[in-house]
This record gives sequence, structure tokens and C-alpha cells, in this order.
Amino acid sequence: MDIKYGFSQDPAVVGEYLKGGCLLTEEEGLWLAWESKPELVKEALPPVLDYVNPVVSVYIMRIGRTSFGPAFMESALMLTASYKGKVGMYAPSFLMYGPGAESATVMGREIYGINKKYASDIRLTKTGDVVTASIERGGRLIFDTTCRLGAYNDEKAGMEAFGMPKKGDGGPGSAYFFTYEAQQKADKDMEFTAVHLNDTVSVTTHTEDWLPGAVEDIAMEESLNDPWSYFEVVKPIGCGYAHEELHMIEQIHHHNVGDPTANMAKLLSSKFDMAAFGKSTRILNADFN
Repeated sequence: MDIKYGFSQDPAVVGEYLKGGCLLTEEEGLWLAWESKPELVKEALPPVLDYVNPVVSVYIMRIGRTSFGPAFMESALMLTASYKGKVGMYAPSFLMYGPGAESATVMGREIYGINKKYASDIRLTKTGDVVTASIERGGRLIFDTTCRLGAYNDEKAGMEAFGMPKKGDGGPGSAYFFTYEAQQKADKDMEFTAVHLNDTVSVTTHTEDWLPGAVEDIAMEESLNDPWSYFEVVKPIGCGYAHEELHMIEQIHHHNVGDPTANMAKLLSSKFDMAAFGKSTRILNADFN
């Protein structure tokens, strides 16, 4: 369908929006996992989600081609959780960088409730069997790692977390994201009036064999806006270098899940920077003089 110039499109165009579901292909990058303290993972989960295990996983990927914009770098911090007995992933943080980051962030927040923010820089380098990756945002080194491909740090835990996927392997999985409703009251203050849980079902397919590896080092600088360092590393589990594609195929909506204030209290750092809650922020940079 042709898109004409201007702000008055044919209503039929609306039906073409992300038609067939979001599709991300030509994905290449690093997955890794570590065991953290159970009490930290439990404390981070919104009250409507149940604790499953203390494993924290991260991926840092180049997303080469999508159905909604140019290429970009994507990173995510993820926990395993369950809702009414159904196990899925819950991501306290997504950080994006690159030409397609704007499209990826807006599409995620508006459609799926994904907790996306822009990063200052995301880098991933594979030299032989050594993979390094880093994420910067707001003047902080949010995440920095060095990994060596070969074998997991902990073979049993690595197989439980990642397995050993071959080219063509894949299947559906759930990820839990949240949308919310907010209103400004007559006294000028805001209030969150409802929180909704979106069980987003995606199919991930490996387009090349998975290359397992060991995590040699993880460093995370404290950041009030992006507190990845909250999840203390107790024991590295392992990593893997992957080539993938992902197709979002369905959303299962659960409306008004529990107390909106209690749920939003767990989501604040995921969705917002703390300036919105009275924590003054000034970033001085010569580029903006």
C-alpha cells in the first residue's frame, strides 16, 4: 500500500501497522548469565509475578533488520518469573543504541510495554574466541564484560540456562511486560490508576549454531537510573555467541493486575529516569554549549 505525503492518510493504512507481528532478523551477539542472590531477584519482581530462580541473564545484540526501522544495538537485563504458573522472562531494563533505536524504543513502549531507554553507547566486539561488550548511559558504565568462547563456567547450569542450540532450533516463549494508566488530579499531582500485564509470545530461531563460552569478567557501575549493578554476581554461569531471528506473534492481556501503586513501585527504574520523581539531574557536556 502506498503511503502518501502529509498527515491525512487513508484509514486503510492503519490496518498495515506492524502487520503480521514485529519481526527482527539478522541478529548477532552475546548472551550471558550469572547466579545472583535470591532475595535481590525476589525484591525486583512486581508483586503479580512469582519468583522462579536467582539466575540473571543479559544479551547484547546487533539487530540488523526489522519490520519497523533501521538497524540498532539492543541490550537487556532479564529475570525468570511466572504468572499464575506460566513461566516466562521479565526484563527490568532494555537499553538501545544506533540508527533504529528511536523506532525500536517507541514501538516497544507503545505496543508491548517493553521497558526501553536510549543508551549513550553499546559496543560488542568478537576477536577470535574473545568477546567483549559494554553499555554506557548517563555518564555511567552500566555493564562491561569479557567472555571467552569454548565451554560454560558451570556446564550443568549453562545447559539449564541456554542448552546448546543448533542452526534451525527454536520455539515460542513468553515475556512479561507492563503498561499503565496515569492521570493528573485536580491538585496537579499525578497518580497511576491501573497496571496491565502483557504476556508477549515470541518465536526465536537460531540461524547459526550457538557457540558456548565462559564469562571471565563482569563490571557494573552504580546508576540510579539504570541499576544493573543491583544484581550482585554470586557465580558466573556462562555465555554464548548467537545468530538469531525473533518474531512476536501474540499478546495475552491481563488487565488491572493488582494494586497499581505497588506494581509501579517495582517498575519505576525500568520505565523512567529518577528526575521525574524529584531527583535533580544535570548533565554538562560541551557538545550542548
